[in-house]
Amino acid sequence: MRVRDWGALFEDRTAVPVAQVPGAGAAGGFAAPFVALGIGGIRSGADEIAALIGFDAAVADSDIVVVGEGSLDAQSLQGKGPIALARRAADAGAFVVALCGRSTLTEDELAASGISRIDTLLDRAASPAEAFDDAARVLALAAEHVFADLPLVLEAPKRP
Repeated sequence: MRVRDWGALFEDRTAVPVAQVPGAGAAGGFAAPFVALGIGGIRSGADEIAALIGFDAAVADSDIVVVGEGSLDAQSLQGKGPIALARRAADAGAFVVALCGRSTLTEDELAASGISRIDTLLDRAASPAEAFDDAARVLALAAEHVFADLPLVLEAPKRP
């Protein structure tokens, strides 16, 4: 059976359009049989983990929250953990910093995701090979760069 037939099979047998369920993927994904049979549902993994670890309480009084990811890109905006947590932290009033290998997100996408400042290993390394092969050192450079003037930024008057 082809993957794209998975959702259609369940819809034909149960009249539940699993491929149309948000978060299920184009063919219904792993959750398709559970959703189709009415014995399961789809919830955000990031939200579930955040609840399990008490994320909201942990960031309630935080000034700065740092998220990290290998690559921040269009897929990240579809519910991946770092963006979901960045949004939650920003909603709680924290200044959110992202450190990642690379980013293809625009400034507007970052801002909409709650990220106030970002730096990438590719920005700090001489080459992609250096970013990969010497990641710990390059990550330290990225962190140093992103945090260098952060006290001044945080103390600056907020724009109306």
